Amino acid sequence: MIPTLSVVLHVLLVFALVSGIVGRDLVYARAARSRDLAEIRALLGLGHVFEMRVVRPFTGYVLLAGLVAAWLRGWPILGFLQGGRANWVLVALLIYLTLIPLIVFVFLPRGRLFHGAYEDAIARNQVTPQLTRALNDPWVRAARAYEWVMIAVLTYLMEMKPF
Repeated sequence: MIPTLSVVLHVLLVFALVSGIVGRDLVYARAARSRDLAEIRALLGLGHVFEMRVVRPFTGYVLLAGLVAAWLRGWPILGFLQGGRANWVLVALLIYLTLIPLIVFVFLPRGRLFHGAYEDAIARNQVTPQLTRALNDPWVRAARAYEWVMIAVLTYLMEMKPF
């Protein structure tokens, strides 16, 4: 019973995380299309709430709950490395951990550039070309698209357990 409940908890946490990602991405997409600084500020404030209260914490909760659920269900977390025949949990874990390079090499440095452009736009009280470019950063867009691909692949692995 407890192993099953741990999987249910993991799935519910995934629903919360995906909901936060959807909310964040929709809000930021709308902000990127706006030419009104007051609207952009309000949207970015809402996007920040999604990011800080849902996406960031639930990213860790999902990982922890998934590892606990795998352990309680007897699925080998490290697959063949620990002598197991099932490797889908290991592959899912490795894919999930690819978020770390995205954070280090895309989100953190691009976030610093964005915040500089945002503060400059606020100081000038206008939407600047730099802010518009930062809101439409192709590297951040690609990283966000990767998140969605990752969600789809992880969902497949969790449901199908192909190997």
